[in-house]
Amino acid sequence: MCPRGYDIPILLYHKVALTPPPGNAVWVSSELFARQMAALSACGYVTVSFQDYLAYRAGTAEPPPHPVILTFDDGYESLYTTARPVLDRYGYKATAFLATGYIGSTERMDNQWDPSEAQHAVPMLLWSEVAAMAADGHAFGSHTRRHPYLTATNEDRARQEIEESAVALRAHLGAAPQVFAYPFGDGAGIPRIEALVQQAGYAAAVSTLPGVANTLASPIWALPRLRITEADTPGPGGSFLRRLGCHAPLPPADAELGGAPETDPWRELVLSNRCPHQVAGYQASEAGGSEASLLVSHPARQQALQLNPSAAVIWGLCDGQRTVAEMAGLLREAYPDQAAAIDADVLQALLALTEYGAIEWT
Repeated sequence: MCPRGYDIPILLYHKVALTPPPGNAVWVSSELFARQMAALSACGYVTVSFQDYLAYRAGTAEPPPHPVILTFDDGYESLYTTARPVLDRYGYKATAFLATGYIGSTERMDNQWDPSEAQHAVPMLLWSEVAAMAADGHAFGSHTRRHPYLTATNEDRARQEIEESAVALRAHLGAAPQVFAYPFGDGAGIPRIEALVQQAGYAAAVSTLPGVANTLASPIWALPRLRITEADTPGPGGSFLRRLGCHAPLPPADAELGGAPETDPWRELVLSNRCPHQVAGYQASEAGGSEASLLVSHPARQQALQLNPSAAVIWGLCDGQRTVAEMAGLLREAYPDQAAAIDADVLQALLALTEYGAIEWT
């Protein structure tokens, strides 16, 4: 299989809290985080690992239609207590980059390395929590031992920080980490620091340089990430999905979106009085393989969108004559035993088709 260039957004989080300190770019509220994950799920995004990314880059595997990598830097307790239940809700897996010198066995430490954040004394993970998340399918990478500025340290200490964090992860989790994250983003793009990372046995490294990672074009020792903040709201007009490259249809002028944190931010939009219609030039064909599915493609596009059977039915109903509510009603009548899942199926299929450019809205 020949390697191809796929865009795979890598999202960068640090802390998730009920009430973040005002004006702080490394915190995201638990309410907003839940809405962001709901929006990803609604648009059909699935999480992939860095092991998957490396396979896509090597050309030995192909990504799903909407891949995303979720990363958390440093290793804060909130990853286990606050973010993990939300991730579990959507079947999402994350990769956390740990400053291993601050991960305790029995005594919980805090982020004392960061003077600007020291006033908050944010608690870190315990190794038992790390092991529990690893057993559940989450991945862990290296973020050095003590979170120094690598370019401000001598070569021997930088090498020690990079190598010993991998040793600690191997000792506690039974496997060496594949990926490294530069503390403060410092060292990415610096040949002497990148060489130390490579010599330590890592397969890739992530930076804080902004952008969407590409499996061909992005530098393997300084993969870009999208830093997610409180400013990245997931609703229509918000920046969250737009930064990933996902564009949802605009709601009616009088629509009111939002609601409680548990409310799907797109439900009011999709269950509206708008009529989706297929865009000229897009064609559907049966996909090969054991599972019945449909491929929606366009001659000018390299990648097709694969639809499961229920999504294929929804695609067929996009004739510009039916509102989404009418489409959902038809499906409930046809499949009364699946009525509870119809809205979610319609939601995910229409948003995936919209993002792909296969349908438009009137």
